[in-house]
Amino acid sequence: MEKTDFLALNPRGPREISGKADRALRAAEKEIKGIARIGRGKSRTQENTLEPLNRAAAAVAEARSASSLYSAVHPDAKVRAAAEKAIGKLSAFSPKLYLRRDIYEAVRAVPEKGLDAEAKRFRGKELLDFRLTGVLKPAAVRREIRKLSKRNVELGQQFDRNIKDDVRHIDLEPGGLDGMPEDYRKAHPPGKGGRIRLTTQYPDYLPFMKYAASGDARKRFSLAYLNRAWPKNDRVLKELLAGRLRLARLLGFRNFADYATVDKMTGSAKAVHRFLDRVDRLSKKRAANDYRILLARKRQDDPSAKSVGAWESAYYDNLVAKEQIGFDSEDARRYFQFPKVKKGMLASAERLFGLKFREVKPAAWHRDVEAFDVYRRGGKDLIGRFYLDLHPRPGKYGHAACFDIRPGLRGIQLPEAALICNFSRALMGHNEVVTFFHEFGHLMHFILGGGQHWMRFSGFATEWDFVEAPSQMLEDWAFDYGTLRKFAVHEATGKPMPRALAEKMREAESVGKGIWQRTQLYYAMLSLRYHELPAPARADLSALCRTERGKYSPFEALPGTHLQASFGHLNGYSAIYYTYLWSRAIAEDILSPFKKHGRYDRTTAKKYVEEILARGGSRDARDLLRAFLGREWNLDAFRKWLAH
Repeated sequence: MEKTDFLALNPRGPREISGKADRALRAAEKEIKGIARIGRGKSRTQENTLEPLNRAAAAVAEARSASSLYSAVHPDAKVRAAAEKAIGKLSAFSPKLYLRRDIYEAVRAVPEKGLDAEAKRFRGKELLDFRLTGVLKPAAVRREIRKLSKRNVELGQQFDRNIKDDVRHIDLEPGGLDGMPEDYRKAHPPGKGGRIRLTTQYPDYLPFMKYAASGDARKRFSLAYLNRAWPKNDRVLKELLAGRLRLARLLGFRNFADYATVDKMTGSAKAVHRFLDRVDRLSKKRAANDYRILLARKRQDDPSAKSVGAWESAYYDNLVAKEQIGFDSEDARRYFQFPKVKKGMLASAERLFGLKFREVKPAAWHRDVEAFDVYRRGGKDLIGRFYLDLHPRPGKYGHAACFDIRPGLRGIQLPEAALICNFSRALMGHNEVVTFFHEFGHLMHFILGGGQHWMRFSGFATEWDFVEAPSQMLEDWAFDYGTLRKFAVHEATGKPMPRALAEKMREAESVGKGIWQRTQLYYAMLSLRYHELPAPARADLSALCRTERGKYSPFEALPGTHLQASFGHLNGYSAIYYTYLWSRAIAEDILSPFKKHGRYDRTTAKKYVEEILARGGSRDARDLLRAFLGREWNLDAFRKWLAH
């Protein structure tokens, strides 16, 4: 039975953060020294070599995850700064470890005979990591790799920090809110001088781009949003790309894109290009038709219009859905009151995954944070804890993500994770509801996959280009009427959302679907191209951004913008943003049995949990899919979804 004591997540100050990191590093180093001390002639075993390696990795992972969380969400800037420093120290552990030839030889000396399947997998994955880190390179090269790895982490932190800290704004006259919902207007009263200030944070920016009548105001807002972290991040990104390229070449790869994909489902950058080329062919015709529809609608307002600007896409998408399908997103929004959506989200997850959530009241990093213990059906088997921090505030991470806090280890510790989002506290747009389901999919994957013996297989530690599949799959429940009618009730009447409105909402989801795919294709190709540049330090990153956009996006670009400076995935995902398209294709295939048997069919859901989520990374993603689907996965469902 796992220990059920959970982490204390209310650090009292910067010294507590650095102290935890130092203790974790000392504990890990002690385990590694124990492996190294075993003399020649003594047999290498799972117990004296693999297990200490597992414990060392778990200690560092826990401290690093907590530091990552605090750096993103803690209200005290000094704590955030200390957490960033701790991340730097903790991130240096793995490159240092995996460049040690003696530890590599120790792992290699553990005989496979006598190991169970998962222990063999652990041994094989560890040896691959050693080789991919450069353990077989000469000593001078290993020293340079260690130095580069440390610097790349620092640059990535700086890149992210520049984005988070650069919250921009526009000021408008009261008429600038024409077209906006009443609750948005009430939340943005005029300030000094009678002007209204809007920030580039999601709750301000996304609804405005969808509803605001003023094209000039949308254009100005888009200009501010797409220039966050510019010009600071131009230099940072160039140095980061150059450092990654140098690292890849030291390790024997042509570029970082080749290096980053070698251990993914795709296996190579060449395979990624082939996949993206297929998406290109599949989406081109649909996107061209989507664009014609939007341009025709714009010409009703401006008969002389020859193009649709990127800052107009959400606005005209909304109008087309309203006028041609009869779906009014503002009408739908009236049914999505945040407290009820949250309650409904939790109830839906309990029902689907066979779980019970019980709210608890541990001290946490902010008063907004809620915590829930997770039990299997019946409420007796505690399997983890999650935290919800769902509203924006100054200094907080500005997007939506699932942060792993502590990996589950069978018989030792239960998994803990947190959803960090920036939702409205009142009415939510349906896109926010979809995001909530998406991130909760990650959360359930981490908790349900937390019963592993080996830390590197715990939670959502699968191949990285599979990670988004369970989360994208769960988005479909945000369109399912059987789910929506449980919590989508009108703010004034309390009546459930009519089925007809829910059906129109799903139909409206197909508006611009081809363009959406092309936009994802653009982001995927941009991340790949940046990491294939032969000389990043001398490259014009903004020009390449415009070139790639021209290939895939039909919209007129907004001059003077620098999207890449605030493209946060260029740090965390590096060259592999294609993951979202790849995982979307997989997600549609996973959905097939649910569409056939019902969204809450117990047999299908149980098999999904047991064969995919609960396995964590203990098997290859292709094997997980084969076990669930009863066949190899394919693109058939994705093609149908795109065509619909």
